[in-house]
Amino acid sequence: MNDSKMPESTTAKRQYDSPAMAERRREILETTRLMLSEKDDFSMRELALRSGVALATLYNNFGNRDQLAAMAVMEVFEDILARPWEDPNVDFFDAIRLVRESVFDEISRVPAFARQMVAIYFDVSEKNPVRDTLHQVTIDQYAALLALLEKQGKLQKWVDSKNLAEKIAGAQYAHIARWAAGNLDDQELGRQLRDTVLIFVSAIATGDVADRANERLGKGK
Repeated sequence: MNDSKMPESTTAKRQYDSPAMAERRREILETTRLMLSEKDDFSMRELALRSGVALATLYNNFGNRDQLAAMAVMEVFEDILARPWEDPNVDFFDAIRLVRESVFDEISRVPAFARQMVAIYFDVSEKNPVRDTLHQVTIDQYAALLALLEKQGKLQKWVDSKNLAEKIAGAQYAHIARWAAGNLDDQELGRQLRDTVLIFVSAIATGDVADRANERLGKGK
């Protein structure tokens, strides 16, 4: 992929403000994800043919190929990022569960796409807006969990939330990479994703949150 600025997820939404056009946008992004699951180097012309739209329409409404691919990936994560926070009084462990279930549901829904995203994430051969998107949204979801913990007064004072969110994200992608390589089945992947967060929480939380994390680790729940 060529180096380009990663777009905000809403870049093209203003161009698709009617229900019919919004649905067309959704279909284009879904087709983009399907093609990403097949190969990383498809062209805008190939996408236009597959989507049944004019090539100029894609460029006018989505920018270049890298921007469109990053936008398609970001859309997947929008629900994952929003879901735990629909209830402002959500329990911390319910939020962890909702994040894990959202990630796992998406991996299970389109495993080929998930495997391709893992390959892109660990490809360091060149700058890649899709990899940047994957990296940032994963950090954001764990930063939000840590912010909730801090808001509840249950985060130890020494914790650097940004740095810790990056470490959790890296650990989670390592498990997903093992799954993508066939070294973990779906059930074991779910357990590893859960336990990784609980291990970190048990080390950086205070009071009953740390106790509950350790209890869940002991029970495997």
